[in-house]
Amino acid sequence: MIRLLTGLILGIACGLVGTWLWSIRKQEMNEAKENTTHENIIKDINWFVEIDSFPKLIYKSPGLAETLAAPEEVSVYRIVDGEGEVQLGHYSLAGSRVASQEQAEDYSKIFCSPTSVTQMSACVFSPGFAVSFKKGETRFFALVCYSCSDIILYDPEANHVGGFGMTKEAEAALAFLFQQAFPDDPEVQVLKF
Repeated sequence: MIRLLTGLILGIACGLVGTWLWSIRKQEMNEAKENTTHENIIKDINWFVEIDSFPKLIYKSPGLAETLAAPEEVSVYRIVDGEGEVQLGHYSLAGSRVASQEQAEDYSKIFCSPTSVTQMSACVFSPGFAVSFKKGETRFFALVCYSCSDIILYDPEANHVGGFGMTKEAEAALAFLFQQAFPDDPEVQVLKF
């Protein structure tokens, strides 16, 4: 009987200690997320918007580099199954969010930075997000895939016009911006940065 009672008390004590440790860890994670600022997330991206050299190597379509470097409007979408607001080839874009001026500048900086670019993967491209860059009548879409860390650029007629693999810094910066754009989407909120 004493062994049973001792085992029960030890079990309860271990459970309480485990719960207490988990609550401390959860509190630390919440504090870390609260202390994450815009500046901290994008600090590792070296901004680069000179359109006469680097972007022309990656962005093959006329007007693409200029549109990414100085867009008048940036919108963010989720890629969905079925019908969306915009049909881009076999991709359906839905849940449009127009970026603020500051966010639009951040998207532009990320897409025009040489520190965002790495080799494309050989993975199957399965994007979850699209970013639309518009300048005047010119519009381009950047489809972002977190499973293969690639970005593929399309014109409105769904013609492939460029693309690159994302560095970890670009992934983190975009994850931060996507979480701001889709705060109620649980799939977006689990993206790491």
